[in-house]
Amino acid sequence: MLEALFFATMAMSRLDDSLSLSIHYQVPRTIGRNGWLVVDKEIEWKTSETAIIIVDMWNKHWSWGATERVDIMAPRMNKVVKTAREKGVTIIHAPSDTMEFYKDHIARKNVLAVPETTPPEPKPHDDPPLPVDSSDGGSDTGEPNSYKAWDRQHPAIEIDDKDYISDNGQEVYNIFAQKGIKNVIIMGVHTNMCVLGRSFAIKAMVRWGFNVVLVRDLTDAMYNPYKPPYVSHEEGTRLIIEYIEKFWCPTILSSDLTTPKPNILDSNNMEETKMSNPEVGKPAPNFEAESTSGKRVRLADFKGSWVVLYFYPKAFTPGCTAESCALRDSFNQITEIGVVLPSEDEEKEPMPETIILGVSTDTIETQKKFKAEYNLPFDLLSDHEKEISKAYGVLKITGTAERKTFIINPDGNIVYIFDKVNASKHDEEVKEVLSKLRLN
Repeated sequence: MLEALFFATMAMSRLDDSLSLSIHYQVPRTIGRNGWLVVDKEIEWKTSETAIIIVDMWNKHWSWGATERVDIMAPRMNKVVKTAREKGVTIIHAPSDTMEFYKDHIARKNVLAVPETTPPEPKPHDDPPLPVDSSDGGSDTGEPNSYKAWDRQHPAIEIDDKDYISDNGQEVYNIFAQKGIKNVIIMGVHTNMCVLGRSFAIKAMVRWGFNVVLVRDLTDAMYNPYKPPYVSHEEGTRLIIEYIEKFWCPTILSSDLTTPKPNILDSNNMEETKMSNPEVGKPAPNFEAESTSGKRVRLADFKGSWVVLYFYPKAFTPGCTAESCALRDSFNQITEIGVVLPSEDEEKEPMPETIILGVSTDTIETQKKFKAEYNLPFDLLSDHEKEISKAYGVLKITGTAERKTFIINPDGNIVYIFDKVNASKHDEEVKEVLSKLRLN
């Protein structure tokens, strides 16, 4: 009993001291036409080694359009920061040019009490030009001249006594050195200016060797749609975020910091959460899910057909891309294995081809993009609520599905399980097993 309690406590401790982040970035294509490949990847960061820097979320800006957008963003940001703080993430408030306002605040004194540490020599890093022209200051509300309109951080963002207030890169580095910070989460404004260029922001942190991500739904650009490339303010912000994903660091969504991770332990009785453990020879668990065809589908819809049900962790990641593309390339051979033609005296349609269905916990929007990007000829299902993964016993503690494939016969029974999958050669594995099963 004590042993079980000890391991349960240790498991809970590991969960509490980590962040599960879905990072999003872009890399150059190496095959075919030039372009950018979108990559999504799951990572784990220790909260004790992670800091959030809130960049220039001032109480007022000389552009009333910028002020209006910050007024809307600040309460949302405060909720995210509060949750992260409770998890043990270090919070640094960085409203530039306002240190006089905070000279007596304990969070400012926290910074000044930290001993100075010499930072490393900045690493060389390419710095391509930005995709938008903000040479006029970037206001989309017509102000002809800029001026210092701010004197503090937006009051909707709470500052805890355990937090830090600084607008100086050296001071921020001192804090990181003292606390052993390795990972930096950036949020704030403005994406193409302060968020990139301040001494404590993305470019400086990347060049110092920190792991950096930008919260892409908690930032905003200074961009006037009447300047190149002549797109809306929102599209201009999106282009800058994509530029950061290509050349500087990945991005995440704020929900990564606020959504609880799936817990393998029940908080009331400390027992493992029950998941099904399907076996060969047993009926395959039925399910209903949203598909890339635009319809909700059920496993029962395919009774009478062979079904290749493959689970993968995350769309656009290298292994999942290789696996899906391998199945795509052998789609015709795989599906033809399951075709049963009627005899000449039978008046019925041929049995439907073997069905391939891909399942992950990605959203349906991501699944649709994944299917379109790689021209996948079969449907992908969104298990965003994780019910299918639980039913098939493949849900991992990270909230993603384990890579595993189930072969289901026309009667709806599981007849083969690939517990270990060779992603790039999975099509060959599936063809071999299906052929043998059809002969029996």
